[in-house]
Amino acid sequence: MKTKNYLNVASLILIFFLLSEIASASMRCGTNLITAGQRNRTSQAEVVKKCGTPYSKSGNTWIYIKGNQVYRLKFTESGLREIFRELKR
Repeated sequence: MKTKNYLNVASLILIFFLLSEIASASMRCGTNLITAGQRNRTSQAEVVKKCGTPYSKSGNTWIYIKGNQVYRLKFTESGLREIFRELKR
């Protein structure tokens, strides 16, 4: 019985991490949703059009602050690759 409980807990933890990764692959700007990924990467121009000027830029990394969330967007030559989300400190 204990083994089943450990498997259930492990499964829930895995699902939580998978869902948090999915959630961090996007950022909402008003009614617009910006997504990162392998296909149809969003360009820097499109991000500025939908979200405005970033709080800061450092090379290919842009920072947006939305409420108590900080979003770090990482671009490559082909567009938006990753979005990292963390709580504002």
